[in-house]
Amino acid sequence: MKKVIIGFYGAANNGKTNSLNELINFFDHSKNPNNFSNKDKLECFDYNGIKLGITTDGDYKETISQNIQTLIKKKCDIIVTACRTKGETHDAINSYKKDYDIHYITCPYLYGVEGSQPNEEKLKKLYFSSAVFVKSYIDQLLK
Repeated sequence: MKKVIIGFYGAANNGKTNSLNELINFFDHSKNPNNFSNKDKLECFDYNGIKLGITTDGDYKETISQNIQTLIKKKCDIIVTACRTKGETHDAINSYKKDYDIHYITCPYLYGVEGSQPNEEKLKKLYFSSAVFVKSYIDQLLK
């Protein structure tokens, strides 16, 4: 299996960090699964015979590059990173295309109507469903 970097992209304040923190909760059984966090994290897990790295900080090219380098040093086979919808954050990810297959998944847009916001319970469900989707995507790569 060729190594893979997955860019989980979306606009600022659109739920990328929260969704990827939910994904981290799937793999980190030492934490409370109801521990809802919007803080940036970088984690590495053994999963189905591979090393899986997840980083939630995707706002700046330099940060993405540093986080990917950290996960490469940890020998991650699949890396999931948050990133913006286009521009320098994609450039940071695409700079690894010689050694990694590059995939992009969109983070669902949260605010469809100007001025409307989903309530906290709906947001948690959306973050959870986004995490389920990304995990399913990873599982498909492993088949």
